[in-house]
Amino acid sequence: SKGTWKECPLSEATVKVITGTWVFRKKRDPRTNEITKYKARWVLRGDLQDVAFETYASVVAWTTVRIFLAIALTLGWTMKSLDFSNAFVQADIDHDVYTHLPRGYTSTMNANNGDRICLRLIKSLYGLAAAPKLWRDHCVRNIQELGFVPSTYDPNLFFGPNMILVLYVDDCGLASKDPDKISWFVDELRKRGLELKIEGDFTSFLGVAVTHLGNNRVKLSQPSLIEKILQATDMENCNPSFTPATPVAIGSDSNGKDYDESRWTMSSVIGMLVYLCTNTRPDISCVVSMLARHTKNPKMSHAQAVKKVLRYLKGTIDKGIEVVILRSFLLVCSVDAEFGGLHRVEPQENKDSARSRAGYVIRLNNLPVVWKSTLLGQICLSTFESEYQALSLAMQVVLGLQNLLREVASKVPLEDDLATTISARVLEDNSAALRVATTQRITGRTRYLLSKWHHFWSHVLSPDEEYNDATKDKVRIERVETAKQDADYLTKNLPRETFERNRKMVQGW
Repeated sequence: SKGTWKECPLSEATVKVITGTWVFRKKRDPRTNEITKYKARWVLRGDLQDVAFETYASVVAWTTVRIFLAIALTLGWTMKSLDFSNAFVQADIDHDVYTHLPRGYTSTMNANNGDRICLRLIKSLYGLAAAPKLWRDHCVRNIQELGFVPSTYDPNLFFGPNMILVLYVDDCGLASKDPDKISWFVDELRKRGLELKIEGDFTSFLGVAVTHLGNNRVKLSQPSLIEKILQATDMENCNPSFTPATPVAIGSDSNGKDYDESRWTMSSVIGMLVYLCTNTRPDISCVVSMLARHTKNPKMSHAQAVKKVLRYLKGTIDKGIEVVILRSFLLVCSVDAEFGGLHRVEPQENKDSARSRAGYVIRLNNLPVVWKSTLLGQICLSTFESEYQALSLAMQVVLGLQNLLREVASKVPLEDDLATTISARVLEDNSAALRVATTQRITGRTRYLLSKWHHFWSHVLSPDEEYNDATKDKVRIERVETAKQDADYLTKNLPRETFERNRKMVQGW
């Protein structure tokens, strides 16, 4: 009915004829886990194609989605979720593709001399190597023709007339100052032949439930994914835990007993936990990062550590990030690092035993938009060096987000009281790292640092400068007490009391 293909004799095929398969899925509500739709797709075997053309198609970063949410809530704009129906099939194909008939489909064409029938594609289909790019080019072209301009920092963030749009394949989030503009946008795309619908308010996106609690309070959670993980590991009835890990670093345990993956596969479960912790659960980022390093040769100790995480998730299944969005455009970055945390955990002959872990969390208008827990790539010679490397890594992200906010201010009309609040602060609890970052003087005791860690110096407000209109674009790096360091739980496994205090500061519960 959509003119997707044309039947033709197999002998007329000019390139290799590929096959496909039916894929059946149940789509669920991320808040209630109830089935909302049964989906069937005929998916082609794109891996059988001879690909000699560009196939890359970008998608919006989750950081950008959270920034979109923070901006829309701060401005008080209306937000809607849009969904394109059978998105890939809406794009014309620009090269020859032939496929065998789908199972269950009866040809309407009579072949001559017993020749078999195949299908020549006119529209793109799921599974084709170029399908994502064909769809994105088709969709973006129509969006831009309606006056939308892509962001310089994320090509899937678009600015329109008093509107902001984020695009992830066929899912779209749209915020507008005028609700009628959203209806206008949908109607215009339909006039251009695109099939889409307004799914309702921005209450879910890519499996993440977005709950608006009133008074600019928002909650991000993934209860359906947690339930899925618990079911996959037969942990639905486990006893809850107060923390996701014991206060000890997790090493390779090279002499430990191997884990038998007959019940559940370590890499699969860790993969789901990674998606969870990078979207709504920074509180498990540290332990998941530690475990992700050992999916290739898992031990029983690693399986026990995973179960500890799952028991914690069992007791906090409906939790995530729950904060009040402040009326400002202030970026606040908390950055921390521990020094050689794997010492005596890994064997001394293993160079990882000397590596340090860094963590940072960046909030926009009080909403955490970026967080990370990672082992530093280079061995540090002191606590100061590990803290300074972590600060340098965090500054790369802060400066990029700061530029993005400036772009937002230039594309979206802001009230004066908001336009003047665009600024960035970085909170550092190490005095030496703070001093080198702000005074920017190399002494005999700090000259061993690599110059690449100083890349941010020209963007930092020095102690000799005053914060005013002339220096408002510079980042203020300030001292914070260790007890108030938001990123502490991203660098190490903490005791319950300390962990819960840290979680409250960042995630609001």
